[in-house]
Amino acid sequence: MLRFSALFLICTLFITFLVPELASSSGLKRRDLQNGGKRCPPNQIWESCGTACPLNCQNFRNPPEVCTLQCVLGCFCAAPYVFLSGKSGPCVLPKKCPPPHKGY
Repeated sequence: MLRFSALFLICTLFITFLVPELASSSGLKRRDLQNGGKRCPPNQIWESCGTACPLNCQNFRNPPEVCTLQCVLGCFCAAPYVFLSGKSGPCVLPKKCPPPHKGY
């Protein structure tokens, strides 16, 4: 039992102190460790529990009133940016969105 406790303590200390230090010295941030070291594109941030209904050029003027409450892993637009189209891709400022399409 004592060996297990000592091993557990060593592993905990390693994960708590050494891994973040190694990450910072290699240029990775803690959130990069959480997303497998992948970096998000410009104007985006990594979310471990992002929305299933992100704002985009088509819906930012009239955001969805109903959205599922699931957590979505991935890169999301940092405020005040919105996706150019859909739920992924480049993020733009709302004023850079194309004008609304008028359907007939």
